Amino acid sequence: IMIFILIGIIIKLPLDFMFFAKSLLLFAVYLIARFIAINISSTEHTFKEKIFMGLLSGKGLAVVVVTFILASTISGFEPILNYVLVLVVYSIFVSSIAAKFKDYFISEEEEPHRKHEEKKGNKKKKKVKKSIKRK
Repeated sequence: IMIFILIGIIIKLPLDFMFFAKSLLLFAVYLIARFIAINISSTEHTFKEKIFMGLLSGKGLAVVVVTFILASTISGFEPILNYVLVLVVYSIFVSSIAAKFKDYFISEEEEPHRKHEEKKGNKKKKKVKKSIKRK
């Protein structure tokens, strides 16, 4: 939290319409690219779960710190720093909202693979309990 406060004090974001329009477009491209990558790499999840995974992106603290260091050493890096900072804020906002509505994206009926894994886990617990009782 302290890093974001310090960066918010140091960096002055442009508050014009074009900056926010471009940053929202970049964020949409980022979310679409994330969804495509998840779709290609994951075959066992439902469509809603894939959307949920796409919306829950990393918080970007490491990205902000590295970008801030680069901005302090490279001149002319301020516009990129502005976009990086706004994209991190967007990702925190979208992740928070998606996490709030997780029940919409992940439901018990749509999770047959997870129920199967839970049954395996329950069998292992029963075996452990039986072996403890024998001792």
